[in-house]
Amino acid sequence: MYFSIPGLIFIFLAQVSPASSNLNPSGKLKCGKGRIEKSAQLLGGTESWCQGPDGKRQGPAKEFFKDKKLKGMGEYKNGKKSGKWKYYWPDGTLQKE
Repeated sequence: MYFSIPGLIFIFLAQVSPASSNLNPSGKLKCGKGRIEKSAQLLGGTESWCQGPDGKRQGPAKEFFKDKKLKGMGEYKNGKKSGKWKYYWPDGTLQKE
């Protein structure tokens, strides 16, 4: 969206983060019954995942850049990455699926 005043042009930009159905309104992962959310600091940011009672990663997971923008998201099953994982550039655009 933009508007102009003689000699000036104003442009409004908004960065939209990828939508996710595996977060609840508080921003926490939807881990499900019997699972807990865990997180760890990484060199390039933070990772959050759900952990089952057996200690294995189970369910949704997200990675974030240092500035807290989404870096990647996907699912774990029995401690291993499963299904499609999406990775994003720091500007929020999709890098790869």
